[in-house]
Amino acid sequence: MNEWLHEEFLGLPVTWGDDRSLTNQVLKRNYATIYSYDVQAYTNCPEKFKIFLKQQVRWKKGWFVNSIFASKFIFKKHPFIAITYFFPLIFITIITPFMAVRAFIYNPIVKGISPIYYVLGMLLVAGIISVYYRFVAKDNKYWKYIFVWAIINMMFLSVILFYALFTIQNRKWGTR
Repeated sequence: MNEWLHEEFLGLPVTWGDDRSLTNQVLKRNYATIYSYDVQAYTNCPEKFKIFLKQQVRWKKGWFVNSIFASKFIFKKHPFIAITYFFPLIFITIITPFMAVRAFIYNPIVKGISPIYYVLGMLLVAGIISVYYRFVAKDNKYWKYIFVWAIINMMFLSVILFYALFTIQNRKWGTR
């Protein structure tokens, strides 16, 4: 717990991503984590757009910092998972904002290319994820929102990563 309580990044205390950080500590010590569909968690959801944006910035900072922390041990402990899932996911998450800017701004303005194939590809991936979740959790009534979330993420939230990384030294909680 002491290592987790005094976690630092770039010389400052880490003030976000504590859930992911605790999971990193568990995995680092060779314990297992599991996913349970039956678990229910309750939280306060942002009701205003500005607070939602601050939450997303905080989550992206936490994701980035904890991905770096996990990178230090994940390859040693689980090389197959690191190579086939963990590092590719980090890479895709980092390049996604660049791909979105290119698809929605650069290509249409400079090259006159429509972003339709980018959008269709994203909807195809969302469809595959939806089918999977419908198979795993047949009673989940929220599966259809995967498409809405994918569109919001593709067009807007992925680009927030730029801002989150640019302001990574701002360690304020962000929603208060």
